[in-house]
Amino acid sequence: MDTQKINKCNQMIRDLNIEVIDLKCLDLTGKLHHISLPVHDNIMEKLMKEGVGFDGSSYGFRKVENSDMILVPDLDTAVVDQFRTAPALSFYTHILQTDEARTPFDQDGRFLAKKAEKLLMDVTGADQSLWGPEFEFYIFSKVKY
Repeated sequence: MDTQKINKCNQMIRDLNIEVIDLKCLDLTGKLHHISLPVHDNIMEKLMKEGVGFDGSSYGFRKVENSDMILVPDLDTAVVDQFRTAPALSFYTHILQTDEARTPFDQDGRFLAKKAEKLLMDVTGADQSLWGPEFEFYIFSKVKY
């Protein structure tokens, strides 16, 4: 656990009278989902240690029989949400499986991007990469949305 980052988030919660923690993730189609939690004592420590359970089948990640998954905030993405009625601190999340090792979900777009960036840097020695997601609709004969 990165105590310095947790302390910074706790300071933001106190200083800005944050009432809600909003955890966001993207599904496989790029749709944004979120879970909102009321602030309480030690919420950041608890979120980093335990995460928040959610039903992965509701997001299209898993079948109903094996759908339990975990969201853990990426503290580097903390931002105050200016568009909520109650002051909220918002994070993008890491999606984890519920196994004992808390393995990253291998279809989480953020996990895949990090993995691809690491591979690129390992292979090329680059110290930076820039990525731009792009929908490749030309490969489909018909698209509805």
